[in-house]
Amino acid sequence: MPLSIPAAAISVALRQSAAFLGARGLCLARHALDGSVLVLAKEGDVGDDDAITAALAAQRGALPGTGTAAWVGAAPFGTTGHVLLAFSDFPLDEGALDDATELVRALVHEQSPEITLDPVRFVGDLASDSSPLPELLDIALQRALRVLGLDAAVLLCVEAEAWDVEALCDPADILDLGALLETDGLATMTYRASGAVGLHDVPASSFAEARSVGAYLGAPIVSGRNGLGVLAFVAREPRDEPFAAEYRDLVQMLARWAGIALGAQVARRKLQASEASLQRIVDGTPHPVALAEWIVAAGLPDDLVVTSANAPAAHLLGVGDGDRLSDVLPPATLRLWTAACRRALVEGTPQPFRTEVVPPGAAEPRQLAVTLGLVSEPEGDRPARVTFLAEDITSRHHLRTRVHEREAQLRALLEAAPVILFELDEAGVFTFAEGRGLALSGLRSGDLVGESVYERYRFRPSMTQSIGRVLAGEPASWSLKFGSREFDVMALPAYDRNGRTTGARGVAVDVTERNTARQSADAAQAKAAEDARHSADLMALLSHGLRVPLATILGFADLLEAEANDEASEAGGAISRAAGEVLETLDGFLDLSQLSALRTSKPSPIGAAGLRAALHTALAEGSAGTPATLDFDEPAHPLVLNLGLLGAVVRRLAVLASGPLMVRAEVNETHLMVRFESEGIGERLASDSLHTAYVYHAATALGADLALDGDHVVGLGVPVTLAPIVDLGPPQPASAYHAAAA
Repeated sequence: MPLSIPAAAISVALRQSAAFLGARGLCLARHALDGSVLVLAKEGDVGDDDAITAALAAQRGALPGTGTAAWVGAAPFGTTGHVLLAFSDFPLDEGALDDATELVRALVHEQSPEITLDPVRFVGDLASDSSPLPELLDIALQRALRVLGLDAAVLLCVEAEAWDVEALCDPADILDLGALLETDGLATMTYRASGAVGLHDVPASSFAEARSVGAYLGAPIVSGRNGLGVLAFVAREPRDEPFAAEYRDLVQMLARWAGIALGAQVARRKLQASEASLQRIVDGTPHPVALAEWIVAAGLPDDLVVTSANAPAAHLLGVGDGDRLSDVLPPATLRLWTAACRRALVEGTPQPFRTEVVPPGAAEPRQLAVTLGLVSEPEGDRPARVTFLAEDITSRHHLRTRVHEREAQLRALLEAAPVILFELDEAGVFTFAEGRGLALSGLRSGDLVGESVYERYRFRPSMTQSIGRVLAGEPASWSLKFGSREFDVMALPAYDRNGRTTGARGVAVDVTERNTARQSADAAQAKAAEDARHSADLMALLSHGLRVPLATILGFADLLEAEANDEASEAGGAISRAAGEVLETLDGFLDLSQLSALRTSKPSPIGAAGLRAALHTALAEGSAGTPATLDFDEPAHPLVLNLGLLGAVVRRLAVLASGPLMVRAEVNETHLMVRFESEGIGERLASDSLHTAYVYHAATALGADLALDGDHVVGLGVPVTLAPIVDLGPPQPASAYHAAAA
């Protein structure tokens, strides 16, 4: 059935469409019922009817037998089997041919009701176009304006409560954009209606005042539940007929398409802003943070491609933008990352895990605590995007390991050492009690927990009073006896952040064996002292018993030695010498017995003045009139030493001096150093006698060292300990003492 289209209209449409395509010409034809070809209209160099018949047979591709490299493209036109043929010197793009077909349809639509408008295809062509959105909006307005036969088209968008023009097609320049944006007339009229709005005459609208718009067709642009703007088509003069349904559908579908496109654009802007914010966070955080794409391919292991990594991540993992984690991580470690990706995709929550990596250039691995989160799910060919934060916890891991080791050591101590560790709350109830000391006292671990110390030990007032002082904020220590076991207890108050006492912590040490050993040592020392006294008494009796006969022998020996008879005088001298040797030996034994008594004395603290006086006294007693001088550098602190043994050694060394004796004494950090210098003192100390044996035994008992420096110098090094000093502070007036006592 032929189209009832004025020849002038179809000719103009074909000519404009051929120019749009850049083709030789266009032809509108259809197959007749008898199989022949009916040419309805043609424009340009399209050949004769045979060429058109061949073109209908070829539909698309090169025309055979034309003698030229002519190409033909064909597209259905209308609903009655009509075909639009385009002849060209080059292959025609299918999309361009479809656009030309739509353009012809738009131009002839008003003259032929058989050529129907297809809004779905019209919008589908726009949706499939890959051009930038601003260009697509301009194309949509231009094409729709030609289809609708109106004068101007505008797309208004609202952002931050302000209207702005997104796209405009106004060939006749009939729109006053300033007035439109100022009065919000188009937007107000459109949003009052539901869906597309059609007006063929608007004398009562806000446009009537300016008399610039006589007809209007518009629809709101909505994305989701958000209004993004208005799509409006206007004419200068009013229309005689209302807009047809397909025109309303076209505008409404265009508005929907614009809503989807603009909504996607807004979403992209928000995503870009979000990603920019995320990138700032990534770059600014001190921890290693990176963004990555999760790559999943059939037959291959999952992988992560880093799209953005901050400096700490690059330093720790050795990755930068575009690197794959599989290139820097072992397969087992990489599987931890990809497994976290799967869990994040299923659960929708960040996934923590721990692993270790060896940073580039490092020899030791670092322990990492990684938190991986899903940024976006996979969509089509676009992979899922994830972000991860890798915190270096190596120091924390080592600290935790050391804490576990200390806990194990503490547990071993509690199981082996005779102690009890305990804690009390502010009411005096045991919250913790552990240690081997419990078993020694007949208790089991946990027996005391939950019991009140005031109830359990109510018959031990010394203990309950001490606990009361600790809970009041005062440290305390006391002794306690359970059956045959003795404990020394020390407790300190426990405080919260505000300094308030919240309980007590303490330790009880089983000192039974220590006290027993100390008592045994005290008894042994007392017995040794008593034995030494008995020995001294025995030696005193022996001395008395021997000295009286020896005195008689020496007296008669002197008488014989004074006789004129040579034999008697010689015998008297021999007797006198022998008796003197016996007397000297007796004195040596007496000295050794006194040395045993000195060994039982304990070291005691002595100040600088007392030490100087003791050294002077010992030198004076030992030198027996021989000149002796003492040069002493006094120590700053009191010393702890056995003053009796020191005096005995100094005294006996002074005895060995046969001439003037010079003594130099000073104290270093660990020893009292005494230097004795006299003629022949070293030679005499090296001789073999009871007197020198006494010196060496006394020095050994003192723990001192003797050193000979030639024949004239002897050095003595005595180990000492600094005595503890207690600073009592300045004296206080009596009233202060009375106040403290009260």
